[in-house]
Amino acid sequence: EPEPEPKEEEAEPEAEDAPEPEDEPEDEDEDESDEEPEPEDEPEPEDEPEEQGPVEEGDPEALIEEAAQAYAQAAAEVARAKAAVRESSERLDAIKGRIAELGAELARAEAESEELFAADAQAREAMAAAVKTRQAAAELLAKREADG
Repeated sequence: EPEPEPKEEEAEPEAEDAPEPEDEPEDEDEDESDEEPEPEDEPEPEDEPEEQGPVEEGDPEALIEEAAQAYAQAAAEVARAKAAVRESSERLDAIKGRIAELGAELARAEAESEELFAADAQAREAMAAAVKTRQAAAELLAKREADG
């Protein structure tokens, strides 16, 4: 809150020509309290156009200044929005790249898994065949010992 207070002091001399300068600070305090969660908005001259809101319509210079300030404020918002879009697009592109990498890694892991399952199945078949051969050899040995 210390930052908005100097703005009010700076802006009040500009708003002295306004017919109701006493009503405006109350509205500004409410607007500033709404803007406090967004620290980026506090240093911006967003409050100045609001403070000069009751400009007399017969004063073209004041109207031009008010419009220029509104334009500058809108231009700053556009610049911030463009920067936010650029940042989010870069992050999105990075995530898309990471997803592609992970997809390729997953495909490689699935292929390796299929190869390992096939090798495991072959090893199990070989083991089963070896067990049968051993069983047959054990039976033959037992038979020859019994005969012999």
